[in-house]
Amino acid sequence: TYIGTLMILAGTTMCCLDKLSPEATVEV
Repeated sequence: TYIGTLMILAGTTMCCLDKLSPEATVEV
């Protein structure tokens, strides 16, 4: 679904951000 795709993209983005800058995702 469209929402499902957004969730997947959001999860991938957060994963990438976590790997690029772990310090920025401490709050999450």
